[in-house]
Amino acid sequence: MKQRYQTQAASAQERLAEWAQQTPEGIKLTIGSEEVAEMAQGSLGDLLRHIGKVFIETVMESEVETLVGRRHGVDRTRQAYRWGREEGYCVIDGQKVPLRRPRIRSRDQQQEIPLASYELFQQGSLIEETVWQKIMYGLTMRNYKEVVAQFSAAYGLEKSTVSTHFIEASRRRLAELQTRQLEGSCFPVIVIDGTIFKGEHLVVAIGVERSGRKVVLGLQQGATENATVVGGLLADLQSRGVNFSEPRLYLVDGGKAIHKAIHTYAGEAAFFQRCQVHKIRNVIEYLPEEQRGAIHYKLRTAYAEPQGEEALRQLQSLELELEARNPSAAGSLREGMAETITVAELRLPPKLRTKPGQHQCH
Repeated sequence: MKQRYQTQAASAQERLAEWAQQTPEGIKLTIGSEEVAEMAQGSLGDLLRHIGKVFIETVMESEVETLVGRRHGVDRTRQAYRWGREEGYCVIDGQKVPLRRPRIRSRDQQQEIPLASYELFQQGSLIEETVWQKIMYGLTMRNYKEVVAQFSAAYGLEKSTVSTHFIEASRRRLAELQTRQLEGSCFPVIVIDGTIFKGEHLVVAIGVERSGRKVVLGLQQGATENATVVGGLLADLQSRGVNFSEPRLYLVDGGKAIHKAIHTYAGEAAFFQRCQVHKIRNVIEYLPEEQRGAIHYKLRTAYAEPQGEEALRQLQSLELELEARNPSAAGSLREGMAETITVAELRLPPKLRTKPGQHQCH
């Protein structure tokens, strides 16, 4: 369902197109040379916004003449008349610029007739994009409140208005992401993981192209990270063109729901690599503090082995060691052990298995 602002924008565009057909002579701008010279002494942005404001005011006045006729002219057939002016604004170059907009009123129903040009120029699609980009830059530094405040001060918008534009732009970006067609794309690797954001469970799928570029494929919201939620995500990806019959490496955290859902869709074409960081963390949580350092080192050493056979041998040796002192830790290591060294068995180079300075979820 379209949002209200989208419906209004479409209606304004249609009415402005009708006005354009009735105004074949076009729009002429008149700006005094002295005025241009004075504005040019400031910033180029100020000059562009001033010219843009004159253009918008000229378009609005032309639309008014199309609807009610020329000022002081006599036309007994006209259906509307001028009704003064009111303070308003338009969006130019991502900024809110004040202006006085003309108003017209219908003769029969005594209701104000909205100007399509004013509605369209006020929609702020450009400012939504500007707000989204500026705030997203700030979000990478986790400074949302500060960025909103700075943006508000710089662009002359209320904080609530900035937030509204950000929400609308984010909603549009999310809709584009969730409906983007993926047919023909090649993702040898897909990462699927769950996270909690604001108390909500989200399952996210990220595709890795052959070049190494990561692409967010989709996300699914649910009460928990269960097979139904993950299955819904995979069904959506399949409907948008992801071919699950192609052999592919799936990077997962070891959760049974994600594993089960992937196997349902991909079957034997799925190769699983469980997150080694999660596995290490799960194992050492069963151990007392004084034993964790040594076991952590042995696990890291095993996962650093370039050959899958040697990595498996070291893990099985550690499993026997843990079985004697802590069967629970041994059971945690044993569960899905083979799937934690898939990248080694596939003989992937070390550069693809870790990122500089730390081990990642392979």
